[in-house]
Amino acid sequence: MRILAIDPSLTCCGWAIFDRHHAKLLHVGRIMPGNYKKPLADRLDRIRDGLTDLPVDSFERVVIEVPSGHVGRNRHQGGGAGLSRYGMAVGYVIGVTASLGPPSLVTENEWTNSVPKKTRTMIIQRTVPGYNSIPDPGGDIADAIGIGQWWLQKHKTGLG
Repeated sequence: MRILAIDPSLTCCGWAIFDRHHAKLLHVGRIMPGNYKKPLADRLDRIRDGLTDLPVDSFERVVIEVPSGHVGRNRHQGGGAGLSRYGMAVGYVIGVTASLGPPSLVTENEWTNSVPKKTRTMIIQRTVPGYNSIPDPGGDIADAIGIGQWWLQKHKTGLG
């Protein structure tokens, strides 16, 4: 059975696919909806297209990070989405992936245990073979991997 983990965003959505039975990372990637100057509808269309082009078309579970209430416009050099737009992107991801598998929603502060993103990314760099060869400047793929690992561990099928 496959698990899809998604770190949604209007600027870069990281995703990771795991084999739950073997607790193994199979595929990773990112969807680049475009920068904050592009129309919202266009960015949402790019998210949909990216999610429908995944290398697997059905999952036992789709694990999606949802807002915990701290997303602000001061992020991303003033171009942050803000909670309402970020929430819209997350809702759109939930809707698009509904046909792929049942969702499990998790807030960032639940799965990260308050570990800063830079530290989380460094942990993934040290522990996930092949990660360092993947372009991931914002750590979005690393977060998708972390979300998937957290879910697998929580459900007693954790990695390593």
